[in-house]
Amino acid sequence: MKEKHIQTLLSKWMEQEGRVRFDSVAIELKLVKNGRFDFKRLPDHQIEALKQTKKGFYYKIQDMAAINGFANPKPFDCFQIKGEAYVAICFYVPYKRKTTYFITIESYLVMKENADRKSATEDMCSIASNFSVNL
Repeated sequence: MKEKHIQTLLSKWMEQEGRVRFDSVAIELKLVKNGRFDFKRLPDHQIEALKQTKKGFYYKIQDMAAINGFANPKPFDCFQIKGEAYVAICFYVPYKRKTTYFITIESYLVMKENADRKSATEDMCSIASNFSVNL
């Protein structure tokens, strides 16, 4: 299981009728396979971008060079997002479950600051999260 697989499951979950919908949201998804999320895995530049989302975050999508004449077309040149920002931490247990905890960036920073350790347990994420999803 890789993060890209969880990303696909998350996008399908968000598209289902009756699920939590967001007009505008930023999500940084992290996959945990060993039971602990190392705080170092969310670097400062991602934290700053997630914090900026509350006020309005502008991003220009880079132009991509064609390889052998083919390139994935980008949907548009740029976007601005203003809304909630989550660190979504997915705890994966092979053949059993994939529980993803959605923690606002503010709650994540409080959890990190108050932790007496260098990593977060699943229980810590469960307490800090606004909601969780089983994918």
